Amino acid sequence: MSAPTCSFCGKREDEVRALVPGPPPASICDVCVSLCEDIVGKESGGPQEPTDAQETEAESEERARLRAAVAEYLKRHPRPDLVLACSFCGKAKDDVHKLVAGPRVFICDECVRRISKTLAHG
Repeated sequence: MSAPTCSFCGKREDEVRALVPGPPPASICDVCVSLCEDIVGKESGGPQEPTDAQETEAESEERARLRAAVAEYLKRHPRPDLVLACSFCGKAKDDVHKLVAGPRVFICDECVRRISKTLAHG
């Protein structure tokens, strides 16, 4: 059996601080949760980009690399047959404020906030 990986960036559980499982095959790592928080926050007027004190240069570079990788994957592999719904809670695009796309899965703003709170208290 293969090691669990993040559905957004593909990193294995041993390569991240935390990997939160969702309904199979969805899972998300702490780095991607943070990236999704940034995306959701910008759209909703919520949290802004982390300050220098909160994010190291390496983390910033990793965040930029992940953004570019997801954008490139979606450009090369368009999937018009994908159902636009959160892979974690199942809510449709029209039932949430924001839906963030990964290469094979989606996560809504509500699940991003819920998972972020879980990681913060975990």
